[in-house]
Amino acid sequence: MINIKRIATYLFVYLIVVSTAVGQQEPRMSQNMLLPIAYNPAATGLIDGIDVTLVSRSQWAGAKEINDKYGGSPMAPQTFFIAGDAYLPMLGGGISMVIINEKITPISQTKFRVNYAYQLKINQGNLNLGLMTGLTDQSLDMNRINPEDPNDPFLMALQRDGSSMNFDAGIGVYYYLPNKLRVGLSAMQLMATKARYKTDFVVYQDALSVNLSGNYIITFPYRPKLQLEPGTLMSFSKGIYQMDLNFLARYNKKVWGGVGYRINDAIIAMIGFNVYEFRLGYSYDISTTPMRNGGTHEVSLQYFFKMDFNQKRSYRNVRYL
Repeated sequence: MINIKRIATYLFVYLIVVSTAVGQQEPRMSQNMLLPIAYNPAATGLIDGIDVTLVSRSQWAGAKEINDKYGGSPMAPQTFFIAGDAYLPMLGGGISMVIINEKITPISQTKFRVNYAYQLKINQGNLNLGLMTGLTDQSLDMNRINPEDPNDPFLMALQRDGSSMNFDAGIGVYYYLPNKLRVGLSAMQLMATKARYKTDFVVYQDALSVNLSGNYIITFPYRPKLQLEPGTLMSFSKGIYQMDLNFLARYNKKVWGGVGYRINDAIIAMIGFNVYEFRLGYSYDISTTPMRNGGTHEVSLQYFFKMDFNQKRSYRNVRYL
């Protein structure tokens, strides 16, 4: 018989150990408090139904073009995130599918992921044990590069273009206390996959990325329609430490707004609306770096629909808290 509690303990200890290792960070999104599934597979199945989320992020909107070396194309990264998430009682937890596409001239990378989270009831809350498996497809468009030396052996080995597809995996734990607390720890890109592009040269290599998140919801008894939610997302990767500090305020679960600060990177302003089963969010990053790149726009859209599995559950969609 499988000892679930022992597995949970081993998984948590393993995550603590690997958090001391290094890796390359994944795309960062400013509305990460509303998108825990992007950083932790265990944040799957926290809803009474199915939701679909779309996010479009355009970084460095004011960046100038980087001369003809890059074909006259701006170096501003663009990220697209698509996810479908559902709780399925017959599986003992939740399952989700995630697609993340990031373009940084001349490289385009797409991640296809399937997450599963097993749920354990602990007092009034829930402990999720998550597993992610997927594929990472990365392509290199040499037509976007105008090198000073076209006879460079490295570039010639790459030929004119190429692509590389590799297996990816991740694990996570996530504790959720409805309308009160959320804490998560995950380790992503465990396989440290390499992109070679028709050559033995390693052009790009993923590495371990560890994420620690926490959110606490404050509800005032004398003003229950108003909720405040401070939160943080910390990431460790390849000797790089990144931290977001966020603060959201919600009114009547219909309107929300907030501010955030990404250490040594940006100040963030956020606003959003919940209309029936839809949630629309927008954030703008104001760069605090010497680059002064003109800011970053991020738009999110989510559709949620409830499903009745004839099972009593006390959870609410975390994106609508």
